[in-house]
Amino acid sequence: MAVKQVSCPKCQATMNVMATMTSVQCQTCGMVFPTSGPQPAVAPTPAPATSERTATTDEDEKSKMIMWTVMGGAGALFLFVASIIAAFRFVGDGSAERAAGEQAELRKQEERQQKIQDDAAPYVPKIEGDTYQEVTKLAESTRKRIYREHVGMIESSFGKAGKVPRGGAIGQSFRGALGGIIEREINRLLVAYGITREEYANILAEGEDKGW
Repeated sequence: MAVKQVSCPKCQATMNVMATMTSVQCQTCGMVFPTSGPQPAVAPTPAPATSERTATTDEDEKSKMIMWTVMGGAGALFLFVASIIAAFRFVGDGSAERAAGEQAELRKQEERQQKIQDDAAPYVPKIEGDTYQEVTKLAESTRKRIYREHVGMIESSFGKAGKVPRGGAIGQSFRGALGGIIEREINRLLVAYGITREEYANILAEGEDKGW
């Protein structure tokens, strides 16, 4: 059906109306005016051609294919990254190896300390029996200091004898000399703190028991 374009004489707004209408109300200002007189007719908007609709449909299909391709690639990349992360977790970050190495080093240190104590044992006074007596005339902090001085003295002397053979004339002579040094240091501590050899032995046993 044909339509025509009219202009409102009041506000000059234009609108499209059916060609058979004789009057119309302006949609802008509300004025009713006749549509008679020369007015340019507006041809109806033609429907889009079939070829254009087909082209639009093809473009939509291409867009969908591209979208699914991108989404599929992103999913594949995600799975690849996840598999790499899982592989690293399976292999581990080396913490187990480090822990094993630390344990081995700790055992080595314990063996070394035990060897030092065994070498120094003949020159260190010991208590009789399994129970020590606390030397209460000295404060615990003082007893702890005596024990630590003793440990440092043993470490600085027999700790350096690890490369010297334990047997043979040379080894025995060397350890005998170290024993003389330890004996002099023990006598010095006895005089410095006013304690007997028995009290000194009890302080050492207390330090071993309490892990000073």
